[in-house]
Amino acid sequence: FEFKASVVLDMLEVNKNKMDKEIRFKMHDSRDFKEFSGKWFLKSINNGSDTQLSYEVSIVPKGLVPVNLVEWRIKEDVPV
Repeated sequence: FEFKASVVLDMLEVNKNKMDKEIRFKMHDSRDFKEFSGKWFLKSINNGSDTQLSYEVSIVPKGLVPVNLVEWRIKEDVPV
């Protein structure tokens, strides 16, 4: 099964403090989405020996797209 979508993002890196960062992204252009924005969070853990990565995303497609299809694509593209 193949599912493709295209989006161009503007990104901004924000230093929350000496150890923690955010990478914010917002849609600049897309043929497939009305909205695509979110943040990656990089947080220092275990006294700085490890980094925890998490993210949040808000997506509004143009047209009808099943939610489970978008979730599947994100899980395929973002390793755990």
